[in-house]
Amino acid sequence: METQSEKQKLARKVQILRKLRDRERFNKLEYYDLYPYQKRFHDTGANSSQRLLMAGNRIGKSFCGAFETALAVCGGFSDGTYPDWWQGKRYKEPIVAWAGWGSNYQ
Repeated sequence: METQSEKQKLARKVQILRKLRDRERFNKLEYYDLYPYQKRFHDTGANSSQRLLMAGNRIGKSFCGAFETALAVCGGFSDGTYPDWWQGKRYKEPIVAWAGWGSNYQ
């Protein structure tokens, strides 16, 4: 039979796991686990003003573009830094940008 102390420890572990899950859920930029094609796309931004990202369905194209746009608009993460792996264009200050979305659905 579990003691009260063991139940408290287990409850604390569950609480910590929930906080970690929420942190990952609401801080998607920090937890960006990119595919090799996404890395290449970001890297080419250092030297190209226009790029095309063409890939299969539901594989991360939209998030890839949103990630790069968010970094550009914010001038990096909230503290002004970029990820260690980042080789793309680095902005010294936030930019102004427009983003749009369209759909074939009516």
